[in-house]
Parts: sequence; C-alpha cells; structure tokens
Amino acid sequence: MKVVKKDCIRDQIRRVIAERILGGVYRPGDRLVELQIAREFGVSQGPVREAFLELEGSRLVECGSYRGTRVRSICLRELREAYQARAMIEQEAAPAAARHFRGNVEGLRKEHEAIMRAAEAGDLAEVSKRNSALHRLILEGSGNSVLLRLWESLSFETLTFVRVSRPDGPECLMRTLANHVPIIDALEAGDGELAGRLLREHSLSILPPDEGPCDEEAPAPIEQESRPPARAASRPKRKAKA
Repeated sequence: MKVVKKDCIRDQIRRVIAERILGGVYRPGDRLVELQIAREFGVSQGPVREAFLELEGSRLVECGSYRGTRVRSICLRELREAYQARAMIEQEAAPAAARHFRGNVEGLRKEHEAIMRAAEAGDLAEVSKRNSALHRLILEGSGNSVLLRLWESLSFETLTFVRVSRPDGPECLMRTLANHVPIIDALEAGDGELAGRLLREHSLSILPPDEGPCDEEAPAPIEQESRPPARAASRPKRKAKA
C-alpha cells in the first residue's frame, strides 16, 4: 500500500481550495469548516489546518479565533492597488515576452478567441478563467519566474473584479477585452515597448472607481444575484391564555 506523505495531502487540499476560491465556488465571506473539508478528503484535521494557514499567507482566506476560517472579502481600494501593481508587472515583462512570441502568437490568439466567445455568451466565470490564462501565457513567455510569482500573488483580487457585475454593461466589457488584439499584434511584431505600454493601459482601463473607503467591499459576484433572498426566521407562536 502506497503511503501518502502528510505534506502531499496538505498541498492537495490547499490547491483544491484555492481553485474553488478563484473559480467562484467559494465566495467572499463564505466560512470554510475544517471538519467538513477533512471528511471530504478522508484525512484528519491537521493537514486541513496547515492548508488554511498557507492560504491565509496567500491572502485567500482569513483565520480568526472566533469567526473561524472565511474566504477573504476584497475592498475597492485593494482592487485598485492590485490592478495598478499588475499593470507595472506586465509592462516590465513585455520586452522579454515580445522576444519569445515574435512571429508565433497562435496560442495567444486562441485564448483571446475563447475569451470573446465566453463574453458573447455572458459567461463571466469563463471570461475570468480565460483572461487569466491569456495574461499568464504572456508572463510565462517572459521567462521571468519572479515576475510570474508576483503576478500570481494578485490572482484573487484581479479574478474577483472580472467576475463582479459592472455598471458599464456588457458592451464596455467587450470593448475592453478587444484591447487584447493590439497587444497580441505588438508581441507578434516583437515590439516589447509597445506591448508593455498597451498592457499597462489595458489593466488601468478596468480599474474600479476611485471612490469609497477601504472598508467598502467590492460588489458581490453576479452569480449571487440569482440566489433567493434569505427568509427571516419566524417567531414561535405564543399559546393563547386560558
């Protein structure tokens, strides 16, 4: 019988929970119950607790003594700062990425086409997933592992905003996503300076509005709007006096 190391179990649990958070299965504010997850994976609570601590270090969850472990909520200021940082990272990665993709951007164009199909279908979860995959390809093409890790550390914030209901509507979203085309063209031409400038402008163009204090949370994901409102608990009826 093959013995599975504790570290492997912890890493597996951490990866699955992270994927569920970034994929919108677990929503901001959702409580993650240690015992339930341990039962799901058929393990003790120790590896789950360790996975929670690593996820807290990645800023995906918050662990509290009395509130338990919950998916971290994002405020608008954090979203703005995340997109500003992402813009700088992608601009820095662009020159090396342009050398890598010069004359060979077929993979990038396929991802962009998948993004547009998802946007036309109104599938924001798929748009979020595909958009992240496209930008990841560009970062990977730069060959700079440090920039890639920094970019990945912002995944929660940037994916959260792509999935929220935006007041500017689907037409604005389509125009924003169409900005990928000149970026890909610049990479194909090997023009890293232009690609970097366009990547920066693209990220900054979708910044959340610069208003509200940091304790103002980002809008809830669209999927939540279809949930029926919670019913107020009914009070027990009093017995009539004789």
